[in-house]
Amino acid sequence: MKKRILPAVILLAVLVPATVMMLGQRGKKVDAQKWEEKLGYHLYAPTVLPRGLRPGPSGTQQGAHRVVSDYMRGDVALIVAQEKRNPERDAYNKKQFFDRGEKTSVEGWEAVLCKDSLGGRQIVCQKDDALVIVRSSQLTDEELVAVAGSLK
Repeated sequence: MKKRILPAVILLAVLVPATVMMLGQRGKKVDAQKWEEKLGYHLYAPTVLPRGLRPGPSGTQQGAHRVVSDYMRGDVALIVAQEKRNPERDAYNKKQFFDRGEKTSVEGWEAVLCKDSLGGRQIVCQKDDALVIVRSSQLTDEELVAVAGSLK
């Protein structure tokens, strides 16, 4: 009996973490093209990630209004959240960000630098089609602007 249990425990120990890594915390990780096909619009991704950041354990997740991707390295985290613009969400985002932030421009994006609800820093950028939030408690404003400027 003990001989049969040990292989099963080893198999579970290998499969469970692999499944969790594949699924992230809330859903299956998929590449940007599959996300875009599912959503019907372009997703922006940073081409510059400071401090050796890499895609994080949660991968890309879809929330009620935004698609969120995390990037991590050690204790440094970066969140990129984005949504397709529409009049209702524009009104909400204007009140939340654009009415209270330090206005700037990043590579043709209208943008504001401001604090998030937990005291971290974020740059919120919008173009005709999308609003993108680049947020971190550890990165400097200059690093956030560099990430936002690299969105493609």
